[in-house]
Amino acid sequence: MNNSLGAHIAFYRKKKGLSEEELGSLLSVSPDLVRDWEKDARIPSPECQNKLAQLFNVPSSFFHPEESKEKTAITETTQNRGKFIGTCARCGKSIYSFDAYGMGKVSTIVKHHKTRTIYEYEPDKQLGYDYFCADCCREILSLKTVHAEHHVEKMEKRLRKATTTSIIAALITWIVALGFAVFAFFWFDRTFWSYLVAGCSFLLAYLVFSYLYTLLLKSDWISDAFYAVMKAGFKTLPSKVQAEDALGVLKTGFVKAIFLAVSYIVTTALLIVMSVTLCFISAFTWTTARKHYLDRLSSQEAKAQEDKGEENGKDR
Repeated sequence: MNNSLGAHIAFYRKKKGLSEEELGSLLSVSPDLVRDWEKDARIPSPECQNKLAQLFNVPSSFFHPEESKEKTAITETTQNRGKFIGTCARCGKSIYSFDAYGMGKVSTIVKHHKTRTIYEYEPDKQLGYDYFCADCCREILSLKTVHAEHHVEKMEKRLRKATTTSIIAALITWIVALGFAVFAFFWFDRTFWSYLVAGCSFLLAYLVFSYLYTLLLKSDWISDAFYAVMKAGFKTLPSKVQAEDALGVLKTGFVKAIFLAVSYIVTTALLIVMSVTLCFISAFTWTTARKHYLDRLSSQEAKAQEDKGEENGKDR
């Protein structure tokens, strides 16, 4: 085994059967910091080394052999910087009472089989038990501001996309409907049907515009209902069929294929009926959906400005 400090930490962590996330939780530090320790990219603070020694049931000198020198350094630090408060959950730096620091939370999110560590901190608020040093507080606020501004930019882009796409789709629908009207007038001599289709082309174009606009904004119950039915029919149902088939309910692949085909046909028919119904509902509600979306955009812009003000205040 490699004699480096990081190799020793990795060895005893695996011997204890702990993951990097579990070890970080026991020490109140982030999993990324544990990985840096094991790669010898960073050195644990004396307090973390003592915790590691107690956890792994090894002598404290195992992680810091020059114990007498470190005790002297700790004593001098305590006299110069005050009482030891804790360890920064983001960078592992020791924090003393005379240092500038903040408090927050370290949370781990697992999405699409990928683990991401999120640091939450707000000035002048005690949100949790995790400590952050002044440098990490400043960086967390900066990242928070960037994220808020990116979210506002994303919402503005979605609004432009919904407007442009809906108008283009409405124009195409109107032109196609007029084409059918002209075709019926000249080739089939159906004057009544030609006038009917030409007259209804404006209504059809408006329905397409309002429906697409509401769906693309994704801020109304209409879009929620559409996506919920689509997800249940084309994603949730097949996975349930697979799970039941694993238990032997569907004996043959042919029976399973028939069952899935019927379920897809029923789901498609339901989507068509629901889409037609929601088209007419959207004709009266798309303005409300737009208003709600603009209100959300305004609140996000205000929040971004507030976060930027907090960052500037922290810098000062």
